[in-house]
Amino acid sequence: MSTAAALPEECRLVLYDTDFIPRHHRVHGVSVLPGVTFLDMVLRVLRARGVAPACAELRNIVFAEAVTTAEGFDREIRLRFGPAHVVGESRWLDGPQPFGAWRENFRAELHLTTEPGEEEFPPCPRAVGAPEGNGVPRVGAMADMYAHTRARAIRHGPAMTCTGTLTTGQGELLAELALAEPDPPGEAWFELHPAKLDAATIVAYAQTRTSIAEPFIPMFVERFRAVRPLPGPFTVHVPRRETLAPSGELFDSDLLLYDDERRPAARFDRLTCKRIREAGLIDRLLEETVVRRAGARTVR
Repeated sequence: MSTAAALPEECRLVLYDTDFIPRHHRVHGVSVLPGVTFLDMVLRVLRARGVAPACAELRNIVFAEAVTTAEGFDREIRLRFGPAHVVGESRWLDGPQPFGAWRENFRAELHLTTEPGEEEFPPCPRAVGAPEGNGVPRVGAMADMYAHTRARAIRHGPAMTCTGTLTTGQGELLAELALAEPDPPGEAWFELHPAKLDAATIVAYAQTRTSIAEPFIPMFVERFRAVRPLPGPFTVHVPRRETLAPSGELFDSDLLLYDDERRPAARFDRLTCKRIREAGLIDRLLEETVVRRAGARTVR
């Protein structure tokens, strides 16, 4: 295995507003990159530099601010690597011209090891236990979860949607999922396709339905490990019922992902999602583009 010395100090890429991810993932009408997409970015950089993703562990992950795009404005993203951490930042692009300050979107501790970590995963269950009281596991559709998020101002287009069934039983959930599009955009490019990562975070709070009308988005992950890519159909196991904080502001859960052969792929320990109370919190992320447009009209 290569060492941390093989990692780049910095890696840059461009998220175009026309890319399938922002086009098919909107929060309060704003094109948003799901924060968990940064996990795939880090894994791909590691592999490109000869570091096996299975030998990397991310801890204390913070999704500090959402990356947004807007019509006519793209986003430059950079990943900065240190000896034991990685930081993701972004700034606006008007064509090829950057404007505005770099803003921190993602931060995590990066721990490299010689152990691939597959032994940390329990076997993928084939069923969930029946509820207490002689009940039977409840089977639902992933489409119901997208309807749930849609009612809370998060909309997914076909390229960022998964289909399948969710079975809930005695305090656990099992989801058998696949990408909705038969020929998904660039699936082979990703270690973990962003639509699959996003779907897993939605499944993570499927056992507790609330009357809360606002959306929740990932904010923190205590520990993340990915031991193999996740092509084709996949399974998400949520081994315990998620916890809703008394304040109603945070959800907390664990989840494990397995590939179509039921082999371990990735795990999230203590995924925490936060409540977005106001649409303005998302709209404010576009303020620099509003000023830029106004300046362009003034010049003309």
